[in-house]
Amino acid sequence: MASASPSDAAAAAELQQLVQAIQDTHVSNICTGGTGRSNLYQVLSSFRGNRCLSFGVNSSHEVSFTLTTGAVRWRWYNGFNGTLTSAVFGEAMFLMRLYAAYQRSTAILIVIIILFLAEFVIGTVTAALVVSSFHVVPRPPNYPLPGCLFTPPKHVNLSLMVWAVAMGVTCVYFLLILYKFARNLSVRKNAGPSNVVPIWELQRISPVVFSFLRDSAFYFFLVFIGNTMNLVFELVFAGRAIIPMGTVWLMVIYALSASRLCLNTRGSLHRRRSEYELESGWHDIIELQDRSRSSGQRTNTNISAANITPGSTVILAKSEGRVGLHCGAMDLDAVDALEYTQSSYFRTREYEVEPWTVVGRKTSQVGRAI
Repeated sequence: MASASPSDAAAAAELQQLVQAIQDTHVSNICTGGTGRSNLYQVLSSFRGNRCLSFGVNSSHEVSFTLTTGAVRWRWYNGFNGTLTSAVFGEAMFLMRLYAAYQRSTAILIVIIILFLAEFVIGTVTAALVVSSFHVVPRPPNYPLPGCLFTPPKHVNLSLMVWAVAMGVTCVYFLLILYKFARNLSVRKNAGPSNVVPIWELQRISPVVFSFLRDSAFYFFLVFIGNTMNLVFELVFAGRAIIPMGTVWLMVIYALSASRLCLNTRGSLHRRRSEYELESGWHDIIELQDRSRSSGQRTNTNISAANITPGSTVILAKSEGRVGLHCGAMDLDAVDALEYTQSSYFRTREYEVEPWTVVGRKTSQVGRAI
């Protein structure tokens, strides 16, 4: 039996590469179509309360089909419009919440700015180097795949570094969130120290904080999985057309998670305000940080760290349009025209309670949360 000639072996290898490219492109197109439908659902479902976020984060990729028609311009636009744009807008939305969670701390602001700028600069420089390293090539006759053809990109190690940096920055943000709430939360049902609250009771005590913690953890989990997936794709499928499948899903993760984080936090505030019939000027936020030392000058004379001790019963009630925080025993009959009191929610249960932090737009009553 005659052995195959070198030309036949080369033709078979080229045919195998062509079949693989067709299969990879088909899978990538399916994923792109799926992410497009996910973005469309996100835009339609949240358009009423999320117009700016929908257009700023979710729709930037679709604009490329109308703004860029040439292969040369397309490679530059696609290089900077993909994950980089979604990460800039999506991550910035979350970082505003992270900064607010630390009560606008200057140290946290410096850390956030350094990490954000480092990730942005490294991503921008790497994208410019990678995009400039490949060039448009003429289409072979009878080539079955549509679109432009490019030479394989260089600087693969830089791409790996970008995904590694993105994973590291995501882990730092996640640790900041855990550190913020770990000091005041416990996995046990029975709280120990007076400043520790069981995590199972957090949703009932402060739905806003619970919503922020839940969405932030879920957001970081998805972003970490997306960055890990792209890093694995760069290592395993180097030079193949299936690599864009990971980037399109990461774009959706940034877009959906970041915008949903803002919407859910805003929705928690609106639901709680309407549920407990709080007046429009009241901004209900319970902060998990001791500010009684640094903000003692703003402490209300009726509510101070001196008259609220561990083991006290605290009742938040509304009477004649005024919201009051009462310590110890309170004769409800002695309160004139008490419109409502939610003892099932505002009265603390079996924990020891130290001064609360209650921040309002009209008044500021500062003690210690939980």
